[in-house]
Amino acid sequence: MVNLFQGKIKNLKVKHLLLCVFTFFMISSLAFLMTKNLKKIHAYDFSNFNPGNIISDGVMSNANAMSVEEIQRFLTSKNACKDTNIAKAKSYPGLRYHIENGHFVCLSEETFEHNGQKQTAAQVIYDAAKDFQINPQVLIVLLEKEQGLITDTWPNHIQYRSATGFGCPDTAECDSKYYGFRNQVRNAASMFRSVLSGGWTNYPVGKNYVQYHPNPNCGGSVINIENRATSALYRYTPYQPNVGALANYPGTSYCGAYGNRNFYVTFRQWFGSPNLFVLGDMNHYWQTHGGSAGEIGPVMENEYCDHSVPKCFQTFQNGRIYWKRQNGTFFVKGDIDNIYHDKRNELGYPLTDLITTGYDVYVQKFENGVVMKTPQGIYQTNNQIFEVWKNNSKAEDPVVKKLGFPTSDIKFSSNSKEGLYYQEYQNGVIVGNDKYGYHVSMGEIRKVWEKYGFETGILGFPTSGIIHNFNSPEGIFYQEYQNGVIVGNDKYGYHLSMGETRKVWEKNDFEFGKLGFPTSDIKFSSNSKEGLYYQEYQNGVIVGNDKYGYHVSMGEIRKVWEKYGFETGILGFPTSGIIHNFNSPEGIFYQEYQNGVIVGNDKYGYHLSMGETRKVWEKNDFEFGKLGFPTSDIKRDGKTEYQIYQHGTIYFDQTRSWVVEK
Repeated sequence: MVNLFQGKIKNLKVKHLLLCVFTFFMISSLAFLMTKNLKKIHAYDFSNFNPGNIISDGVMSNANAMSVEEIQRFLTSKNACKDTNIAKAKSYPGLRYHIENGHFVCLSEETFEHNGQKQTAAQVIYDAAKDFQINPQVLIVLLEKEQGLITDTWPNHIQYRSATGFGCPDTAECDSKYYGFRNQVRNAASMFRSVLSGGWTNYPVGKNYVQYHPNPNCGGSVINIENRATSALYRYTPYQPNVGALANYPGTSYCGAYGNRNFYVTFRQWFGSPNLFVLGDMNHYWQTHGGSAGEIGPVMENEYCDHSVPKCFQTFQNGRIYWKRQNGTFFVKGDIDNIYHDKRNELGYPLTDLITTGYDVYVQKFENGVVMKTPQGIYQTNNQIFEVWKNNSKAEDPVVKKLGFPTSDIKFSSNSKEGLYYQEYQNGVIVGNDKYGYHVSMGEIRKVWEKYGFETGILGFPTSGIIHNFNSPEGIFYQEYQNGVIVGNDKYGYHLSMGETRKVWEKNDFEFGKLGFPTSDIKFSSNSKEGLYYQEYQNGVIVGNDKYGYHVSMGEIRKVWEKYGFETGILGFPTSGIIHNFNSPEGIFYQEYQNGVIVGNDKYGYHLSMGETRKVWEKNDFEFGKLGFPTSDIKRDGKTEYQIYQHGTIYFDQTRSWVVEK
């Protein structure tokens, strides 16, 4: 696997005639005779050539360097198979050539049998590159270095048979078990991968004595092999170019070997530099994290910098290192970087390495946001939403804690004037903006908010998270909004609480008071001209409108109001709450309405009090007077109305009223 003869071994057309007698001694002797007095040629600048770093690990490992289509286009561009001088093949009767339609078939058009199908050379190269994670450019250069197959317009069967020189030692014939183009390419790729992955090599990373030529008398020198890729090249071709070989490129020199020299030059000419550099802070970070053998892996590209900031990034096998003067140096792993890199102008540069949260989630913070890696996927969010999620995950309350993992990136809604950012999770959403803060929205409370139009509806934006009040009689969850609150639990449901209705509920000590929990949303009845808003609770209702105010309606007093038709009946709207007069002889409850009052207690019942009958009762000092408490509603006997009291009856016949005492 060494090029002793200059050039691609078109010389195989001659070399095959000598194979049977080609021993190590003859190779060495022939090399002396052929190169001892050759004229020097100065044609290439080797000032950057480093025998200890011929190719970087990143370049050799870049399996994605070319697609199969790109490989095919490259092969065709180097050799379009237009050699029609087929007569020259007769000069080599021992060699076989592929000739079709009056021209030689070269590598760019050749096909190879595999599993009953024909594969192009491009496909064979691509498959080997992918399977062994080797740069296809390395394999292309190897085919040229060993057999000249890329540019040879009339290759023969021996060149294909030993296409990469694998299994062809300098001291013996080629091993037939490695014959065949596909076999050769894949074995070469496999060997390179083995060394890159830390497998055995006779020239490991570090200081090694490397000869200039198979003949040990030609000497050699100690080389500090800096990476595994270069180690792999020396395992494949175990000689370094001497001063003459470098000075005389593309010619030959005394005691020269040219395989690694030619690999270096051909790669640079066809694909650019095979060497990549990691500099400054990024190099320090890379080396402290294990270099090529660490979690970051080999370098794949040279750094890209914006010196006006300044900031830089560099691509490695497993991600990218980012550096910014005011932030420092951080690594973004491949799966996160695949999402982040295209959004770096939006997210800014990283502020941290990957952080383990302890909740089966990894996060990385950036200048303008956070990327979260979860079992559900990788998602982008902002710092505020991330902090809400983190605090929610730490919550002691298992109900509050069940938000789960994100299932979307952060999104923006422009439906409202202020705008709303939101991110969806397995069991809810985090929503908000800088004005109203960011809060969890989930479960039954979210359903109620949705029912009322989210942030563009009557509630507006949430201004708190979901709060669980353990001190509540049966436990209550609530969430505050710009214009109200959603409250409830699984027993009584979740309901809107806002405006004047909420003020009345608050005045009555919320769920701790006599009304208890709300059991309905705020509803509207259009039965009356003015309309009535009402909300039901465990033990009563809050009713009203802006004209007559909002009041509690409950218990026996409510039953009487209901009996008389609520707001559309003779009493009309309530104009006060339920009042307990402790100064009354036996205590009295009453509630005022547009057209009367409902009064009473548990002893004497609750009764309507209105019109002329009420005026007479008032004139007689209500329950403090001689009549005492009413014990019946207002009744009618013909044209006469009357109401019975503890100590008498009030009568009214449209013309006069009178009292009959017991």
